[in-house]
Amino acid sequence: MCRAKDNFYTTVWYNPKKRDSLGSAARQREESMLIVYGSRYGHAKRYAEEFARRTGGEAVSYKELRSAEEETVVCFGGAYAGGIKGLARVVRRLNAAKVSLFLVATVGLSDPSDEKTAQDLRRAVLAAVPAPLRQKLRLFHLRGGID
Repeated sequence: MCRAKDNFYTTVWYNPKKRDSLGSAARQREESMLIVYGSRYGHAKRYAEEFARRTGGEAVSYKELRSAEEETVVCFGGAYAGGIKGLARVVRRLNAAKVSLFLVATVGLSDPSDEKTAQDLRRAVLAAVPAPLRQKLRLFHLRGGID
C-alpha cells in the first residue's frame, strides 16, 4: 500500500477500518450508492464487482448507465492513454446537486507513487470531472494486471 507524494492517490483497496481506504470512504455514509465501472480488459470490472459484493451493492457498466440520482457514487475506470474509461460519460449522467461524495478509482499498471504519473492521472480525472463535482471528489488508484 503506497501513497503518492502529493497525497492525491491512495492505492489502499478495501479496508473499512483503515481511514484512507476506498471501502471506509464509501461505508462511512448511510446514503444511496451507485457503483459503476469502465473496463477494457476486465480489471476495473472485477474491482467494482468485488466492491459491490462487500458493500451489498450492485456494479453496473458505464454503458448501461442512463441517469443517476444516488448520493454516493463510486466509479472504477481503467486508465488508458491519458483518459479514464467511462468517466466522462458517468459524470454527464450524474445529478451533481444530489451527489455528496464522488469516489473515483483509476485502475492500471502505472505507479501513482511516481510524481509525474500521479500528475498525469490527476489531469485525466480532472479533465472529465466538472467543477461542481470536484469539491466532492476523492481519488484512488488500484493496480491493474497483465492478461
